[in-house]
Amino acid sequence: MQLFPTVPRLTRLLPNRNNSGGGSPAPPPPPPLPTVFYAAYNGATPYNTDFTGNDNSYNGITPTQTIGGAIFRPGKFGKARQIADATENLVINPVGNDLTAWVSSDDTSLTLAAIPSTSAQFGNNVFRAEAQAGISAGTTTIYQAHSHTTINSGSDYAFSFFARGSGEWSPAVHDGTTYEETTITLTSEWQRIIIYISPGAAELYLNPARASANTSASDYMEYDGVQLEEKSYITPFHYGDMPGGSWSGTPHNSTSTRSPQSLRYDGTVLDHSAGTISACFYRHSEVNFQNYFYIYTGSTDRIFVIHNSNLTRVYKRNSGGGTYVINGSPIPERTWTKITITWTETETKLYLNGVQSGGTWSGNLFDGITGNHLYIGGISTQTPLNGFVDEFCIWSAALTEAQIADIYNSNAPYSPGTGYG
Repeated sequence: MQLFPTVPRLTRLLPNRNNSGGGSPAPPPPPPLPTVFYAAYNGATPYNTDFTGNDNSYNGITPTQTIGGAIFRPGKFGKARQIADATENLVINPVGNDLTAWVSSDDTSLTLAAIPSTSAQFGNNVFRAEAQAGISAGTTTIYQAHSHTTINSGSDYAFSFFARGSGEWSPAVHDGTTYEETTITLTSEWQRIIIYISPGAAELYLNPARASANTSASDYMEYDGVQLEEKSYITPFHYGDMPGGSWSGTPHNSTSTRSPQSLRYDGTVLDHSAGTISACFYRHSEVNFQNYFYIYTGSTDRIFVIHNSNLTRVYKRNSGGGTYVINGSPIPERTWTKITITWTETETKLYLNGVQSGGTWSGNLFDGITGNHLYIGGISTQTPLNGFVDEFCIWSAALTEAQIADIYNSNAPYSPGTGYG
């Protein structure tokens, strides 16, 4: 399928063989980019029930280590690989399997049903709350209660869920006294709603569909993927049916856990004299020390690109010590960003969405680095991305600024040997 009306600059072109008009023949096509690794992480659909995909590179390079369940979610193009830390989702029945544990405070003014949906975020159903006549702001709500058996007073908790629908709503989480709430206006597109709380009591009430002062009869909310974590940040949604997960009891009627995830390849695929790494990343939360990729020897030698101190930073460490060699611009959470790093024996550059960021570092990035491991999204199970990676590509040459701009502007998946588009 032709995605773009023009041919990207990186696409191989055929020479003009019709030279009857005289003059010099067209120049030969440029050589294909020297691609040594490309993983699209694609897999089967539908995305809401099939979490499988492929970790292998197009040329047969397989991971040397995987930890935790391999989960694949909607990516920048096709599917993406999830890398996240361990978590426990304290919400029972978080995906609309039925109405277990969910209650309406007034089922005449706010009705609730679990309905089939082919466009659910997870599973085959969603929760649907519909406002009726007599709905009251702040008091009419759908809720799930959590008692002292699961809630630790004074700890940090992150409450999140996906919602779509119509009208204005005021979802909240509270401990019986303190309310943390937000006001949202729903559309037909899914959005992830996030609320943080440090409860002063050993109980919490989750209120995803809660009327605001402007909620009207006939407004509705469909919600899915409800998660409560004992963390000060959110991670990708998880429930017990996903790879690497488990239920604490009866499926869809108990809490669920996820093991930490890690993905590693053979780092010898990297050319230390010159090269480029580029990939699309999506991180879920604003938290310090989230790794994008990590070149590591198992000792002191390492190179990594990381989100740290609200910057996108390139770090190098060898036996002589470590330093951040580039401090690039911050990138927002919950959106796709293309991160590219190029190096030669004399300089290193960082690009965000096709534009150089943080200046050029003069020096040999791989001096003193053996780099026999390449981790994606974190080192082992430490400082993980808590998000998704897609279109991970390595070239054995430092791409030019124009090539990197072309790659980003093509807005298309890569085709090894020919380019984008």
